[in-house]
Amino acid sequence: MFLIKKLLGFITVIFGVLLLTFLLIHAVPGDPVEVMLGESASVADRELLRADLGLNQPLIQQFGHYLAALSQGDFGN
Repeated sequence: MFLIKKLLGFITVIFGVLLLTFLLIHAVPGDPVEVMLGESASVADRELLRADLGLNQPLIQQFGHYLAALSQGDFGN
């Protein structure tokens, strides 16, 4: 029973840290697409990059992709 409580506590803390990290990344002011492409990029180019990065999806879906990528060792570029 002790081990199960410790394991559940560990999983809760890890999930909380991952959620906090995800929310902090998305709370940074500015648009990552504009930073990557610059202000002179066309609207079509911006939308294409937004779709490639998954930024046009709901936050919950982005969080799911974030967790899936982390579980496979994909920490981004």
